[in-house]
Amino acid sequence: MDKGLHVLFAWVCGSGLRGFSACLACLVGLAGSVAYAADRTRYLGAHVAAAFTEDSPWNSAIVLPNGIPAEMHANKPFDTGWGGGASIGRQFGNWRVEGEMFWRRANTEGFHIERAIVGGMDFTEAFRTIFETGAAGGGPGLVVEGRMKYLSVFANGYYDIPTPWVWHPYVGIGAGVVRRSMSKHVEIHLPPSFGATADYIEDEHEGSWDFIYQVQAGVGVQLTDTLELELGYRYKALPNAVVHFFEGGEGGAIAPAKVHLGASHSADVGLIWSF
Repeated sequence: MDKGLHVLFAWVCGSGLRGFSACLACLVGLAGSVAYAADRTRYLGAHVAAAFTEDSPWNSAIVLPNGIPAEMHANKPFDTGWGGGASIGRQFGNWRVEGEMFWRRANTEGFHIERAIVGGMDFTEAFRTIFETGAAGGGPGLVVEGRMKYLSVFANGYYDIPTPWVWHPYVGIGAGVVRRSMSKHVEIHLPPSFGATADYIEDEHEGSWDFIYQVQAGVGVQLTDTLELELGYRYKALPNAVVHFFEGGEGGAIAPAKVHLGASHSADVGLIWSF
């Protein structure tokens, strides 16, 4: 049986990206075969989390009617997000390996301009008045709203630090793929002082697959022989994830903007059931 599993694993991993999910399943199955032979512990896990996403840098540009370029650099904040996940894994002494699926969502509204340059001159305060204060006051400005959803699949590894008590610390690391989707609503209204009408409204949905990794640390508390409570922290990052805005800008008045998604920090509560 072990020889057959090794052959299957080599064939699946040789199929490239299209075999990622099957390769992950094969890894869990191979680990399970070894664990069963050594009479190791199997487990199922369930977690809920509150996630705090770091501000995401925003870079955009506007070409004014007289041909003078203007660029804007801002930060895009996200509200506190919520999520949950499930996992299945095996215990090898103080080590654990698992496959995990995790879902979370976060809303975003507003932004803060860090720097604005028009024709080589600093117009940061003017842009803040036009786009931030104006929008909040119902006048000319920029309105940016969105709802982000993430569905991630991870392969994780943990080390449980042994202690003589009913609780023990743990550390872990994982990597995988995430399907993210974002529903966006954007409005931009340049004031008459800009010398042109540049009203622009965008309602759009964007989705893509990205690489994601996470680092974890926390404490496990043994409630019964088979049930454990976990209180943990997670750091998640999507190093190559970008959201696009203003892709439908008319006449070059509004250049496309890119928002590089920031990392997230989450507080987790979960239960692990061993069997």
